[in-house]
Amino acid sequence: MTASEPPGGIDVASLASEKPSESDDQIAALESKVAALQDKLHEERFMWVLIGLVLFDVVVFTHMESWSGAIVIGAIQLIVIVILADRCRVNVVMPLLDKVGGVFGRGPNGND
Repeated sequence: MTASEPPGGIDVASLASEKPSESDDQIAALESKVAALQDKLHEERFMWVLIGLVLFDVVVFTHMESWSGAIVIGAIQLIVIVILADRCRVNVVMPLLDKVGGVFGRGPNGND
């Protein structure tokens, strides 16, 4: 190995100047498709949980004698839904929360 040769025998500058090959483009396209599919699966999971929650509410709330229990359960479910939406990366919920946070005196970044 000479002094001008990089360690490991790989010249990083020549690798950076090379154009991506066709297989690199295919790999990048497949990675973007996988990411889109994962997002759709997370959104579908969120929707199924939401549907189950609505069915649960219909059954439970019809047997409740007062509305106070329904309001408390609804508030707890709203918090759980927001946390689940964040974990499932549902992009519709987060802008709505930013708008609601602005109404209550918080900025969109959570600071004020």
